[in-house]
Amino acid sequence: MISKCEGDSGGGAACMIDGKWTIVGVISHGDSCGKVNRPGIYMETAASINLRWIKLTLRNINAN
Repeated sequence: MISKCEGDSGGGAACMIDGKWTIVGVISHGDSCGKVNRPGIYMETAASINLRWIKLTLRNINAN
């Protein structure tokens, strides 16, 4: 995963898994852009109730 940059909060955190980009979390916050010893903070979506909200929201967007 490439670290986040300022202004990315709320966006998706994606990793390459089996050759496909996969959303694995949501960007929370961090200090600057990929600095050593300054990791970004992320929330995992797979183990979260928020995954249901994300899927429902995407379904509603695609239905319109």
